[in-house]
Amino acid sequence: MEDHCKAIDLVIHKGRVGEVYNIGGHNEMKNIDIVKIICKALDKPESLITYVTDRKGHDMRYAIDPTKIHNELGWLPETKFADGIQKTIRWTTENGGKRSFPANIRIIMRKCTKTGKYCPFFNNTNPDTGRTVSDPESVENTKQNFIRRNTA
Repeated sequence: MEDHCKAIDLVIHKGRVGEVYNIGGHNEMKNIDIVKIICKALDKPESLITYVTDRKGHDMRYAIDPTKIHNELGWLPETKFADGIQKTIRWTTENGGKRSFPANIRIIMRKCTKTGKYCPFFNNTNPDTGRTVSDPESVENTKQNFIRRNTA
C-alpha cells in the first residue's frame, strides 16, 4: 500500500498531464493463491475457503502493465508482495480488522487527493468550476493550484 501511495504522489508531481500510469508490481497471482497465503498467515485451515460460481463477465485474471510508470518516472515497488501481504495481514489483525489506513499512509494519500477523489487535473477538469480546461497553460495552472491546495 505504501508503494502505491508513493507512486500516486510521484505521478501527481512528476507525471505528464492527461497520461495514465498503471501501478503494479509485476507479480500476477491467482486470487485463490492469495487467499491461501492469508489462511496460512492467520493459521487457519484452507477448508474455511468457500468456492462460489463465477459471476457473468467475471475476470479470470487481473493483470496490468506498469512498464510506463517505471520507464517514464523511474518508479518500482520497494516492497516485495510476499513481505507486503504479511505486513498488511499483521496490521489488519493488530487493528481489529478496521478498514482504515496507518497514519503514514493517510498522510501520503491526503497529499495526493485531500478530497478523497481522483486528482481532477488527470482529466483536465478544473476542480473549482467543473469545466474542462483545454489549453496547456490552463491545464498546468489547474494542476499546480490543486497540488498547492492539497499538499501540506
